[in-house]
Amino acid sequence: MNEEDFLDLQDKFGETYKQIGKRIGLSESFICRVYLGKRNLTLEHLVKIEKSYQIPLPVILLEATKQRDVPKELRPLYKDVREALKSAVEFQKIFRK
Repeated sequence: MNEEDFLDLQDKFGETYKQIGKRIGLSESFICRVYLGKRNLTLEHLVKIEKSYQIPLPVILLEATKQRDVPKELRPLYKDVREALKSAVEFQKIFRK
């Protein structure tokens, strides 16, 4: 998860770094260091984000993976899986209400 992903959390949920940190049990300064690329999140942190924000871990991981980082021969598959997963999550949201 990088600065773009945190900005996405901020946009979707309207939260500051302090609020994001509080929700997942990390300090505001730690969140800021992640934003600046000076710290990384662990799998444990990502699981906390998953539970706190109700975003499935595979979606978090796919969103954090940039297409340029995927081998060229796998990019079509990456794109298809990403779209299918997003559709499944949206479908699930509709039927949870």
